[in-house]
Amino acid sequence: MAAASAIQKPAVLLQHLEYVSYFHFTLSSKLTTYFNEIFASARINGVSDSTASAIRGGWSYNHNISSRVFLSVLNDYEHDRFQNLDLRFVLGGGAGYNAIKRDRTRLDVLAGADYERENFMSQIHRNSAEANFGDELLYRLSGVTTINQSSRFFSNLSEAGQYRVNFDLGAVTTLKKWLAWQLIVSDRFLSNPVFGRQRNDLLLSTGFRVSFAK
Repeated sequence: MAAASAIQKPAVLLQHLEYVSYFHFTLSSKLTTYFNEIFASARINGVSDSTASAIRGGWSYNHNISSRVFLSVLNDYEHDRFQNLDLRFVLGGGAGYNAIKRDRTRLDVLAGADYERENFMSQIHRNSAEANFGDELLYRLSGVTTINQSSRFFSNLSEAGQYRVNFDLGAVTTLKKWLAWQLIVSDRFLSNPVFGRQRNDLLLSTGFRVSFAK
C-alpha cells in the first residue's frame, strides 16, 4: 500500500491603494491630504486569512513665514493589524526649515510636538504627549523618475524611554502622462508594542499608478 500527499501552494491576494493630493490656498500655504492602504491575504488548503492589513491617512498644513521657514499642523490616523493596532490618532504642530531648495532636490527638516492616542484590539488604550522631529526629501533622479523619502521620530514625553519611528521611501517612474510605475517601502517601529506583537512592521509594494491630474 502506498500513501501519497499533496502540498497546496498558497494563493496570495495583494491590494494596495494610495491617494495623495496637494492644494495651495495661497503662494505661502499648502494643504496635503493622503491615504494609503495595503491588504494581503493568503488561501491555503481552502482556508483564507489576512497576512497584512495596514491603513494610513491624514492631512498636514504648511504656512511659510519666510523663504525657508514654515509653520506646520498635522493630523494622522493609522490602523495596523500586524501590531494589533485598531486606531492611532495623532494631532500636533511645529515648524520646519527648507534646508535644500534646488531644481532637482528639496529637503525639509521638521520638529514639533503632538498628542497621540492608541486604541489596540486587545482593549488597551494609551494617551501620550510626544516631541517629534524628522525630514522630508524630494529628489528628481531623472526627467521621468522621482524619489520621495520621509522619516519622523516620535519621543514619548508621558512614558520616558518609549518612542516610535515612521519611515517611508517611494520611487515613481512616469510611463505616460496618466500612468506610472511605483515602488514603496513603508516601515513602522514601536518600542512598546502590546504583548505578543513585534516591534517592527515593514511593508514593501510595487505596481502601477494612475493619475487623474490635468
